[in-house]
Amino acid sequence: GLDKEYSEDRMLEGDKLFGMVEGNKVLHHSWLKFNEMNITEVAHKIKLEKEEACIYDSYTDKNFRGKGLYPSMLSHLKKYLKDKGDTKAYIYVESDNKSSINGIEKAGFIKGISIRYLRVFGLRSKKIIHLKNEK
Repeated sequence: GLDKEYSEDRMLEGDKLFGMVEGNKVLHHSWLKFNEMNITEVAHKIKLEKEEACIYDSYTDKNFRGKGLYPSMLSHLKKYLKDKGDTKAYIYVESDNKSSINGIEKAGFIKGISIRYLRVFGLRSKKIIHLKNEK
């Protein structure tokens, strides 16, 4: 779910929250960030230009997954950003999150770059796929 205090901090930084609700239940939410992408998995930040945005921290309630909410939200966000004059939207996902990758691709995003990293002290290595939309 959404942590109220954490969400308020994000909004104070200029991030925007978008959600799909039914009654008082949040079925899906996604965040937009406009100044930088903060890829915490690899402790890497990428500065965004004036007309760029990053979609991040998307979540669909487990009872509503597989119903097309995520690609629908991504399509809505692309339209929102286009209407406000933003020319590029970025999104990133871990390479083993196949359902998210499918939703991202359904919404028209294309693979931009891959970032590989290795965790030390016996923890498994992972790869981050960074996908971007150029439409």
